[in-house]
Amino acid sequence: MDQTVLTIEYMNERNKALTKAGEGIVAARKSLDQLEEALRGTVSGKFPDIGQVADTTHRLREEINQILIGLVESSMVKPERRL
Repeated sequence: MDQTVLTIEYMNERNKALTKAGEGIVAARKSLDQLEEALRGTVSGKFPDIGQVADTTHRLREEINQILIGLVESSMVKPERRL
């Protein structure tokens, strides 16, 4: 296989993994914003829906995993492994 093709495949795989990590970061920011809003409400005496807080926290865990997996996958893609 041509080295150029291998390099393109390497870049595509790495970019897919980095995109996955980036999407996880964006989603995690949204979840953190929602949790921060719940915290602010609690400070001012408006107690949050605990089910919603639990769902958001659980979703945040999944988003953190997506970030970690994306970053690990992007660093594991090596062009020499495809030769």
